[in-house]
Amino acid sequence: MGPSNINFFQIMEQPNFNNLSSFCKKITNETPYSNLLNVKRLNSIACPVPKVASTNILRIILLTSNERYLKQTKKQNNALIAKLNSSYLYTTIYPTIYSMKLKNMKFNDRRNLLKNTTIFKFVIVRHPFKRIISVFYDKFIYPEPFESKEWRYRKRVMLKTLKHKNFTFKTFLLYIVYSIEHNFKLNIHWDRVVTVCDFCKVKFDWIGKYENFDEDVDILLKRLNIDSKVSFPSHKLDPNHKKLNIDDKKMYNMIKSVGEKKYNVLLNYYRPDFEAFNYTAENFQTET
Repeated sequence: MGPSNINFFQIMEQPNFNNLSSFCKKITNETPYSNLLNVKRLNSIACPVPKVASTNILRIILLTSNERYLKQTKKQNNALIAKLNSSYLYTTIYPTIYSMKLKNMKFNDRRNLLKNTTIFKFVIVRHPFKRIISVFYDKFIYPEPFESKEWRYRKRVMLKTLKHKNFTFKTFLLYIVYSIEHNFKLNIHWDRVVTVCDFCKVKFDWIGKYENFDEDVDILLKRLNIDSKVSFPSHKLDPNHKKLNIDDKKMYNMIKSVGEKKYNVLLNYYRPDFEAFNYTAENFQTET
């Protein structure tokens, strides 16, 4: 599973991170810094990775963007966070989040910000295949009402592209493989974390792991110096989001349903994430 939190420079010293260096030489990110947020109030840069507690990270960011949280008790702040439903976050208040994106900054301002060693840069990561499975259930099976139209549309696009009649998890995987093979830009919800968070350009100070969630979010709140003012929100704030309880055996069986050739396409595409964050990448023939 690897350590619960990893300093970027510690990762760089590990032999298996060398492949990311070669990956960075080839990568061309058309929208650099598109998912990085400049959280001034917390003197930090955050990369909220979809399907890795990103909604709750945004709740924390929005709460602390108003200095009144400092005058309130932890209980009062937790009550406020509980009122920030996902529909409100991604519609009404989203312009506030968008304004924090590094991609909106002038080049020199962004460069100086990224070089500033006093700015705390953080991200939480997850096993690449678990994240794909989570996206399928969260967006295509149990979508939030406010976003269901968008994901129905994406489902139709996938079916039309693959000339399939029924939408299944295998259909979703085959569409990802199709996108990889045709060099399409992958959706942020299932693209590699090293791409989504610009690991080739940003040196993160702290990397938490979803697999050690309870421990790591406590560490994160302490690193942000807000542990006395707020608790990390519960996943239960989003009732449509089902907590994924799938062991490694079932996970690999689900991913391997596409067959060996296409499984290897997925494995090779996500290999930078596996190697950067110390996740085990299982070969197709390995017994699970």
